[in-house]
Amino acid sequence: MGVRADDPMAEAGRKILHYHWEQALAHEAGTIARGSEELHDMRVATRRQRAALRIVMPHFRREGGPAGA
Repeated sequence: MGVRADDPMAEAGRKILHYHWEQALAHEAGTIARGSEELHDMRVATRRQRAALRIVMPHFRREGGPAGA
């Protein structure tokens, strides 16, 4: 994933989300071809993205607003 101990939380979150997005995309073709194991792996990557997003969301800023808004 490339996450370093000195990465700001938003940057670490970006790296984690990107990693799991790539994992989901890696299983796209197999899912379209109706591969049940590929679909499972794609869903796992999606759930991991959702879990990571819940953790890092407060560390991102909305444009023009305070952090966590």
